[in-house]
Amino acid sequence: MASTCSVVLLAQITACASLALAQSSSPSAATVYLQNTSDRYQSTIDVYTDADAAGNHFAARGEIHSLNGPATPTMDEISSPAQCFDITCITAQFNAAGNNWGGWYFQNGVLGTTDRAPSLNWGTQPNAGYDLTGATNLEFWAKGMAGGEVVEFFAFGVGFDPTSGAQIAAYPDSSMKASTGPKTLSNSWTQYTIPLAGLDIHYVLGGFGWVASASSQTNTQQPITFYLDNIQYQKPRPTDSRFLVSYETIKSDNAFDAVLRNTAFVYDNAVALIALVAAGDLTRARTIADSFLYAQAHDRFFSDSRLRNAYQGGDISLPSGWLPNNKPDTVRMPGWYDAGRTTWFEDETQVSSNTGNIAWAMLALLSFYDSTREQKYLDAVDALGNWVINNTPDTRGNGGFTGGYDGWENGAAAGGTNTCASNVFVNGQCKRLYKATEHNIDLYAAFSRLYKIEGLSQWLQAAQQAKTFFLSMWDPVEGKFYTGTDEGGVNASTDVIPLDIQVWSLEALGADAGPYLQSLRYIEAHHKTALGYGFKQDGNNDCGDNTWFEGTSQVSLAYRLVGNTPKWNSILDDIHSAQLSSGAMPATEGACLNTGFTLNDGQPWEYFPRAHVGATAWLSLAEQAVNPFGADQYAAGPRVQFSPTSVTFAGQDVGSTSNSSTVVFTNIGGAPLIISSVSVSGSNPQDFPSQSSSTCVAGATIPTGGTCSVDVAFSPTGSDSRSAVISMSDNSLGSPHTVSLSGDGMDFMLAVSSGGSSTQTVKKGATATYALTLSPLGGFNEVVSVTCAVTATNLTPLPECTISPAMPTIDGSNPTVINVTVTTASTTSSAIPFSGPAMLAGRGAFSTYAWTLILPTFLIFRRRRCKAHLRIVGSALALAMMAVLISCNSCSSSSGGGSGGANTSQPPVGTYNVTVIATHKSLVHKTPLTLTISN
Repeated sequence: MASTCSVVLLAQITACASLALAQSSSPSAATVYLQNTSDRYQSTIDVYTDADAAGNHFAARGEIHSLNGPATPTMDEISSPAQCFDITCITAQFNAAGNNWGGWYFQNGVLGTTDRAPSLNWGTQPNAGYDLTGATNLEFWAKGMAGGEVVEFFAFGVGFDPTSGAQIAAYPDSSMKASTGPKTLSNSWTQYTIPLAGLDIHYVLGGFGWVASASSQTNTQQPITFYLDNIQYQKPRPTDSRFLVSYETIKSDNAFDAVLRNTAFVYDNAVALIALVAAGDLTRARTIADSFLYAQAHDRFFSDSRLRNAYQGGDISLPSGWLPNNKPDTVRMPGWYDAGRTTWFEDETQVSSNTGNIAWAMLALLSFYDSTREQKYLDAVDALGNWVINNTPDTRGNGGFTGGYDGWENGAAAGGTNTCASNVFVNGQCKRLYKATEHNIDLYAAFSRLYKIEGLSQWLQAAQQAKTFFLSMWDPVEGKFYTGTDEGGVNASTDVIPLDIQVWSLEALGADAGPYLQSLRYIEAHHKTALGYGFKQDGNNDCGDNTWFEGTSQVSLAYRLVGNTPKWNSILDDIHSAQLSSGAMPATEGACLNTGFTLNDGQPWEYFPRAHVGATAWLSLAEQAVNPFGADQYAAGPRVQFSPTSVTFAGQDVGSTSNSSTVVFTNIGGAPLIISSVSVSGSNPQDFPSQSSSTCVAGATIPTGGTCSVDVAFSPTGSDSRSAVISMSDNSLGSPHTVSLSGDGMDFMLAVSSGGSSTQTVKKGATATYALTLSPLGGFNEVVSVTCAVTATNLTPLPECTISPAMPTIDGSNPTVINVTVTTASTTSSAIPFSGPAMLAGRGAFSTYAWTLILPTFLIFRRRRCKAHLRIVGSALALAMMAVLISCNSCSSSSGGGSGGANTSQPPVGTYNVTVIATHKSLVHKTPLTLTISN
């Protein structure tokens, strides 16, 4: 829960999958955003990009003007009305007065022990230059208000006479002035370059400057106005330590965008470090890890290895010559310049040291140590752990650790008046005596991991102390965790139920989380929003019930941990729908998000829709299924991952069986998985028979990293959507694990078309036509074979029936009409119908008399082979053929696709049965029709 000036900070998620499983071949858009944010200051040393930007250098402003001339007007470095490249730009003015000149120097300056802003250094102070060695060019953009303004731009030269070039100060720039010469500006932005090749720039006091003279202007008495932006030295420095700025602020009247412009929260950077390690990007992760170590060792006041809640992004240290508390190279603190009061300010919460942030830094450094095994990072974790044990333990109520220390240290130059709910001050800071559930969740994980690595009893005791407290905040009635206690340290605070601790508790507990899974039901009932989950319970926020995307990613990862992969994917889909084109996640999708908490000054703690490193890092972790708590290291148990998460079979004919599909269950936990039962249940379990080849069976034990499978086929018994669920019960968190099964049973229906009739009466010799409809069921999309047959009792000859089309295609959604035509005119039929289903269908298809003639013929032919007997055979065959012709006249059946012959009599008056038969593989459907022939 990285805060915008937050008082409360929350913890994170248990291991969800091993790092090897989590890493993908290419980083996600969220991970790429973290990488790009890390690289933001790796190729330039900025003089100015936006007011108070984290990358800015040379912050002291030195006004210069001609002897006896008027002072040059102060530059406006906000320039609200101007069309700037990004948020702000510089508006510069020069008042021409005949023969005067004037301008400004952008100096490194010096900062004394108690100074609130840097003083100018014209070469009189030693050890106060910035090393620009390696920079290739100085590049910047400028434009005139009207066009035609003439200005000279330059760098360096402090401590040298501008006319003679003679050194006039003891500690000057290492290079004389490098200049563009006078430039005539247009009213469009134009980039200018000062090459630096061959210059000695290892000690720079004046990083940039400009000067204008009246004599160079078209009107020597008229003021000029021009603009500057993106003043940058081109210098690659990819491995320099730096923190990631937490938010992308915008041009607005919201104080948030000024106060947070250069702020890099420790929590956000800790989560980003873990996400980068998970993605295999140890180079960028190292820049953050090294920044934590630097900040521990270079605080402007403290020497006890603590970390503050936030630092400034960009360069990790103050420049040479800046000496707060007379200490060189101290870590940079965030803040902003109030032009109206010409004063630099810091935020009370950002300079504080809250216990949860310390714990997050411990988790991040442990993650980096696990990947590199470099002892200095483990030593840094030890130092942070000792600080927590020495400064925040508590024995009130259920023990645990208190919130930390708020506000400024004694003598902080930019400090304000600390508010203090406890009224206990230590070194000028307020000792907070509340205890946060989230802080103690974080500490439980960090101390548990330290104990597993080092085996020291102090870490085990601290882990148990933190765990005892946060479990005491469990409400078994509603199934939720309370946020913590008030300053009294005993009574639970019940007004705000934060989202994150409901899932962080599960993730930190790992295999021991079973008794607290009810918290997932609580957040579904009390935190759900359109795109995810809100920060506090039951909405009713002043800003609207908007989504907290950081917490929503945490929830998705919790579902992944307990084995609900479909829910994990579903939540990620919602999150991705709000992801920015840069890959960043905004803190919220609404105008703002009220957390329900207040800051130390009484103002509401709110989030705003700005790209947020913390939210983006959590999305990266959720996508990779990596849990930064690392609970598998200290609370290992079996954990199930299965693929696919659902099985959808292709459409299958009713009564037939598909090929089997396989669901693979993998034990990604740290202990054997013992299966107690596997079943198929749900709406249509009989339609999804489990196959004998399945290896996930009751009683099976799956070792860590091992797999088993459930093989299932689809054999629909109905022509609609069919569904069932594979359910596997075992000894892992989240059991039983379910995989949904679905498929469409396909069939078709044959019926008389709407408005038609199955019965017709026609005159003798007329034709009857019936319209029938083939309708798909379950998306049936196949070719069907349609035939027909006419039968009657004691009526010959039979009418002939035909089908059009005889091989229709049913397209899966639309009905198909076929026509059945029955002809009652004079018929012709073959003497011996060699094909067709009615060849032997009627009574007397061959009369007994015919067979009595044919059979002796074959017997005679078989017994006697001499020529004398051939005449007898011929006579017998002729008689047999005559018998066939006679007997066929008594046939009483005909079918579609009939053939010709010699008989041309008409079907007699009477009633006939017409059967239409449609078939596809094993599917057979019949529809009876009736035809009556009248005179």
